Amino acid sequence: MKRGNRTFTCAAVALAAFAPAAWADEFAYATDTTGTLYSVNLTTGGATTIGSHGVFLESLALSPGGELFGADGGGDIYSLDTTTAFATFVGSTGLGNIEGMDFNGSDMLATDFGGTPNVYSIDTSNGTPTLVSTFDAETGAVRTMAVKDADTIMARCDLPGPNSLYGVTYPGGVTTFVGNMGGSIMAAMDYGNDGVLYALDGDGSVYTINDSTGEATLTGDTGDQFWLGMASNPVPEPATLWALGAGIALLAGRSRRKR
Repeated sequence: MKRGNRTFTCAAVALAAFAPAAWADEFAYATDTTGTLYSVNLTTGGATTIGSHGVFLESLALSPGGELFGADGGGDIYSLDTTTAFATFVGSTGLGNIEGMDFNGSDMLATDFGGTPNVYSIDTSNGTPTLVSTFDAETGAVRTMAVKDADTIMARCDLPGPNSLYGVTYPGGVTTFVGNMGGSIMAAMDYGNDGVLYALDGDGSVYTINDSTGEATLTGDTGDQFWLGMASNPVPEPATLWALGAGIALLAGRSRRKR
């Protein structure tokens, strides 16, 4: 084997070994009280600013097709550009504050702010809500919500204590108290692609949540952000992919020139 080819092969193997690690990290889009959209590495706790959307969004949801939506304290729905964070008004739900939102397949679900919450299906083209379920217990307001599977949502509610985690059947509404997650105010929560429930709190902390007990495990710290919403993102940070691709392309070019 020529030296150039050998060098390229060794470097490519090294890059290939690094690539799975980049893909293995869990990422999420997240928004805070400053109206800024971030990409958060849930594995390391790193937060990268995407841009300002200029809206006080209380929740985020990412569709299977990669469309990011947000809801504000007045029940208005926005679509967000995941590259620039630019927010486009979609429509008003008329539901008031929406702090829990997630996709169940292609269906975007949202919770209202009532003491006995309702679950709605939201039309992503105009914001029209359709009532699909009601919790069968008084849990207090939902501060964040994540879809566990086709039949269950997990909701962080105000009662009986701070950061109370509930499992709620969908669409049946059977509501089961799981446990208290503890910690600071957890207002952002979603399942990662690894099947783990993650949460961000009002102090910038990153947690994994045991969805059978409610136990929270601190795994990282993004800084001082007060997180309001998050949506798990299966794509690694663009800079990581660019670096990998550029490295392989550069080595390939050098190898060809040395032949």
